[in-house]
Amino acid sequence: MTALDLRGVRKTYAGAGAAALRGLDLAVESGGLTALLGPSGCGKTTAMKLIAGLLRPDAGDILLDGQSIRDLAPERRGVAMVFQEPLLFPHLTLAGNLGFGLRMRGLSAPEIAARVAPMLERVRLSGLGDRRPGQLSGGQSQRAALARALVLEPRLLLLDEPLSSLDASLRDEMRGLIRDLQRETGITTLIVTHDQAEAVVMADRIALILEGRVAQHGPPEDFYRRPASRAVAVFFGGVN
Repeated sequence: MTALDLRGVRKTYAGAGAAALRGLDLAVESGGLTALLGPSGCGKTTAMKLIAGLLRPDAGDILLDGQSIRDLAPERRGVAMVFQEPLLFPHLTLAGNLGFGLRMRGLSAPEIAARVAPMLERVRLSGLGDRRPGQLSGGQSQRAALARALVLEPRLLLLDEPLSSLDASLRDEMRGLIRDLQRETGITTLIVTHDQAEAVVMADRIALILEGRVAQHGPPEDFYRRPASRAVAVFFGGVN
């Protein structure tokens, strides 16, 4: 299990009038599920891309288990990210998609098959390994994207609003699946959401980001009983 620590992370996009992140400090405990919550444009996805290595911070540091990963290439960080859209390779089968990263790591075909088959079962896609992404439903595609990340056995799993394109019933199903898989694997997980109810239902802890900084970080009940500021209370006011 892996602890994540963001220290004074700053990021400004070229041409932007204000910084996306303004000195973000966040310590994420090992083995739990933390929700990065906040309104659109607050810096949630920027933080995830910085952790994954898809962006480079202007200042600050990112550490896994006390070791800086700021200068590591994305593929060397042990971090897997699932985006809003599944982004499956259309020319590969479902099994081929799950095995792609393992093949890039040099695993043999039997080793890949031995890891892909049980993962398909865990995400309830058994028997569909020969299908192409175009033959999958939206919910199946998102489960496949989750499985493709988990089969790599990452140190840290990042989920960037993976449920936003699903209808209500599928969102409920995926919430339960993500929560169950996270508890089974014990992988430290961050999920980005702008939905207070979703964060409360899924997460062990919530980090509320407002204007590029962490406004409050703690268990879900703290945001109702002990909001750290008026701004925090207002953000949760509709469901308090």
